[in-house]
Amino acid sequence: MAQPITNVNTILASNLQSNRDEEIAAFIADAKLEREKGRIVILGGDFNEPSHLDWVNAQKNLFDHHGTIVPWQGSVALYAKGFLDSYRVKNPDPVQRPGFTWAIFNTSASLSSMVWAPDADERDRIDYIYYADNSNRVTVDESIVFGPSDSIAFGQGYEDPTYTNPFLIPTGTWPSDHKAVITTFSISTNQVSLSLNKTSYQREKRSRQILQVDLPTLMPGLEFIKPGKHPAATIPLSGNTLMVPDLET
Repeated sequence: MAQPITNVNTILASNLQSNRDEEIAAFIADAKLEREKGRIVILGGDFNEPSHLDWVNAQKNLFDHHGTIVPWQGSVALYAKGFLDSYRVKNPDPVQRPGFTWAIFNTSASLSSMVWAPDADERDRIDYIYYADNSNRVTVDESIVFGPSDSIAFGQGYEDPTYTNPFLIPTGTWPSDHKAVITTFSISTNQVSLSLNKTSYQREKRSRQILQVDLPTLMPGLEFIKPGKHPAATIPLSGNTLMVPDLET
């Protein structure tokens, strides 16, 4: 390749050839069923794709991005469906805390076996732990990178000077060419209490009932999901009790 590719449409079209977008779409569809059952969904692993949360204006002239701002499809699709990137939730600054997980300089392997683009800065964050919960019970307490601190850029391995973020170095042999992510979650066990007022009334010639919702104050919103339909609304709460008089029965 004579010159770096900086056309964003070309970059995204090439990325779609990986079929990762189809895999993400299948996961999102399955996770939707689990979330509608009230379950928390956590997705983690090696995605082999950067994040739209990193390739932003603040990073466009760093790490060989050549001025590009790229809305990588995988992370965009997950965020559109309510999934959050646990590392970026806890470490929101992509410049001060880039969180590189690849390319790793693993001294237990030969450098030549780990270099893919010797003329480029290969460092990027491509390993993630995402989470989603319709009931807002999940809090990220900590999210750090785990693995050898050395990285690879321009075909050379070195101690990465850009790491100012929390980092855990293993004491034994590291078995991968990727670094890992460790996220510590707290999950609230507060239960939502729903009670249906027995008094029905007529309004606009349609029978309706009053739904009283008692919630812990820490919960910022509630989704009403009608069978066979997408969530009807997300309603912000100002206190422990929310009266919804217009919910159809």
